Amino acid sequence: MMKGGFIYVILFGLLLAPTPFLSQTCLDNFLAELELSNKLPKSKGLCYDEGAYWKFWKAGTKYSKSPSTRWKASYCYKQAARFGFKFAWFNLEYSKFLVEEGKLHDALKILKEVPASDALYNNGQLKIAEILIWSGAYGATNRVLSSIQVEEKSQIGESKKNLLRICDSLAAPVVKQEAFFNADNQPLALIGHSFVFRQGKSKALNYQIGFGNSYYLSNLSRVQTRINVQNSFSISPINTSINVGLGVVGFGTNDFKPTCLLGIRTQVNDNLVNELKIERKTYDLTRASIGSVLLMDQLMHSFRINKSSGLSIEWNGTYSKLANSQSSQLNLYSWVLSPYLMRTRIKPRIGGFLGYANSNQILYSAVLSYDQIIAGGDLNNIEGVFTSWFTPNQMRVVGLIADVGYSPNVSFKLNCTSTIGLGISKEPVLYLTNDEIGLSSYDTYFIPTDVKVNAMYYPSRSLELKVSYEFRNTVFNRAQYMLFSLSKRL
Repeated sequence: MMKGGFIYVILFGLLLAPTPFLSQTCLDNFLAELELSNKLPKSKGLCYDEGAYWKFWKAGTKYSKSPSTRWKASYCYKQAARFGFKFAWFNLEYSKFLVEEGKLHDALKILKEVPASDALYNNGQLKIAEILIWSGAYGATNRVLSSIQVEEKSQIGESKKNLLRICDSLAAPVVKQEAFFNADNQPLALIGHSFVFRQGKSKALNYQIGFGNSYYLSNLSRVQTRINVQNSFSISPINTSINVGLGVVGFGTNDFKPTCLLGIRTQVNDNLVNELKIERKTYDLTRASIGSVLLMDQLMHSFRINKSSGLSIEWNGTYSKLANSQSSQLNLYSWVLSPYLMRTRIKPRIGGFLGYANSNQILYSAVLSYDQIIAGGDLNNIEGVFTSWFTPNQMRVVGLIADVGYSPNVSFKLNCTSTIGLGISKEPVLYLTNDEIGLSSYDTYFIPTDVKVNAMYYPSRSLELKVSYEFRNTVFNRAQYMLFSLSKRL
């Protein structure tokens, strides 16, 4: 064992040391030209010599450290890989690079080239298990990890136990019970609960079944009921998962209407996630949703960048259309959070946000009819309401974000996010003409604010308790939302 380890040290030192060739070869000239180029030199097909494997590996390692030269690293690593298996450290390094590039299927192929007789074989198997977990192949993950025979208290043994724990938590059946309360100043208030059963079986079967009720406090006899079933499956070669869902929503025992979901999520690389979602869903943010099912068709696209440093960036765009109508709206929103300002138990971040929203129709009308207003209403201040859904009119917002995370131990996590900004919107105003009620608008400024607090407690490995509170103030309403959630892994 000592002898084999000594050989690896010698080989790794040779890789890092300058290669002592007596004269410049075609490959040396090619790599020298590549150093200064922004595209591959023309002579790339002719440049191989007795040290090509090591030279390409060394160049790939150098170029992989900078985002601007990773395309050069990709080419150099690929050329080294063409020589077949020679040294396990290369396969581990190259697979890590491929994972960072989001090429999970290619990374698996490179790792599987490491023979079982190699001293680093188990390290490669651990990396394979990690990738299979990300791909949702839980059964294959367990088979790979079970094949690793090492002492439990060794470093590889501890890593194996941790991956088994993660795989078990993702694949085991989970039941979740939620209770929530939502109230705003329209006035609109509701309480509700939901129950979800979820289990991941394989790359093709990762399903959940949900059931829930909502009770509107202004009319407790009108109970909204929701039932839905979802399944997601992964396509490993393109690092993509597809989520399909069907459901129904209604009041009491009748007036049930169908809902559906199609979502496509791609893990572009370690840090970036791209998501597209098409959905028919319920809308319950206005008084018109009390006692009736309002359905909204929505197309949503988002991408998120989350780095271990704490840096987070998100862009979100949604196009929504009220079902069975011509009314639609566009919402664009983006925010950025800095890396952690300090890395202690308390992890603060700061950032900013931008937003824009607009509708093709303003669904705002008077509470009273024309005749009722003439008979006894306030002619100069006509009360209005958004009849079905809130339709923003050229609304623009910009502001600041403060985010603080606190985790005194592994069993408890607390996070608070606050935003405050400045917004401008064209607000609807009603007026009387000769024989009807007219609609106009005026520019109004407002201060959008939002405060979110999330607390999570893990009494055991299989139990999670979550409490959330949010206060939100917009140009439309002032609302509060509370959630209590209990999740149990069976």
